[in-house]
Amino acid sequence: MKFRICNLYPVTVAEGEGVGTAYEYFAKRRLLRTVFAGVNPRTILIAGLPEQYGTSADTVLLGHSAGARVTIMDEREEALARQRKALAQYGPPAGVPADAVESVKVTGLTNLNAGRAPYDLVISCDVMQRLAPEERMAYLLQAARLGRQALIFFPNDHNTSKVNKSAKKGIDRDELVAALRAANCRVMRSGYVDMPPFPSGKKLAQAKQAEIGQSWWRNLAFAVLEAWSLAERIVPESIRRKYSHAGYVHYLQELNRQAAGEGKDKATPR
Repeated sequence: MKFRICNLYPVTVAEGEGVGTAYEYFAKRRLLRTVFAGVNPRTILIAGLPEQYGTSADTVLLGHSAGARVTIMDEREEALARQRKALAQYGPPAGVPADAVESVKVTGLTNLNAGRAPYDLVISCDVMQRLAPEERMAYLLQAARLGRQALIFFPNDHNTSKVNKSAKKGIDRDELVAALRAANCRVMRSGYVDMPPFPSGKKLAQAKQAEIGQSWWRNLAFAVLEAWSLAERIVPESIRRKYSHAGYVHYLQELNRQAAGEGKDKATPR
């Protein structure tokens, strides 16, 4: 499946979301592909499903296209059931069989089942804010222990409209990076992503979703959104810091450094 907004939109509708999540997935794809190219993952762990929007379908799709086995762990049975239902709808058209993803219920986000650990890559999106502040570092270090590398997306604390409108607890990227380095983790890249030209949580009613799926102007609207997303990477970081919906950090534990075959620290904002 081509990773275009026009193709991602039916996927996000299957998740119960809409154009906002499709834009997010498209905006994140370049970073995900960059990380995938460096790791060449054969196994991926999604360490918790999002608090509110989507079911991490972008990671499932890109992971499957890379030939990786994807495992999803979450403590909420309803979230896992929603993910399985969405995959049953968007998976077959995208060539992703249901058995390409294993879902595992755990007792808590800081008590993930090691399963097939070590995984090549541990990813999560919109999970950190579900944890109490005192649990977050334990979660991050657990991700680094379970995987050769970890990539974590979180609500951007500096985008107050995003945090307020979605009732999310924002997280400061700089504080997170400093805490990881203090815990003997190597931060390879960090930054901001997902800066759409509309508020967080943009979604149409079901009747409108069916209509937009058949409308002639859909492709034009989606092409404009793709161009906007592509322009994100040339926007100064000071602007992305203020308006991006998400921050991210890509890191590993120093103990895993030799196994990962990495060179010097390249912490670079997107």
